[in-house]
Amino acid sequence: MVGYYFLSTIIKKTLLFSVVEYAFMQKKFDYTKLRQRISEKYGTPEKFAQAVGFSPVTLAARLNNAVDFTQSEIDKTCAFLEIQDGEIADIFFTKQ
Repeated sequence: MVGYYFLSTIIKKTLLFSVVEYAFMQKKFDYTKLRQRISEKYGTPEKFAQAVGFSPVTLAARLNNAVDFTQSEIDKTCAFLEIQDGEIADIFFTKQ
């Protein structure tokens, strides 16, 4: 029984380390161009969030790399900001 407990503890610590390591290894993206486009088209992030149907908190979390944009959010954002297919990589996937 002691061996099982010891092995279980090692596995839990290893998994915890892996999760923490993964979080720190996440790629961060530079949303400067997206912020500029939002400013050009809507003036403020809050006005853009309202137009698109995001909460201001949700948009801020995306723009600050706290949470990744989903595919549907990228699609909706592109439609509202008139972002062409050729611009998507540059606006959404430029690394910091």
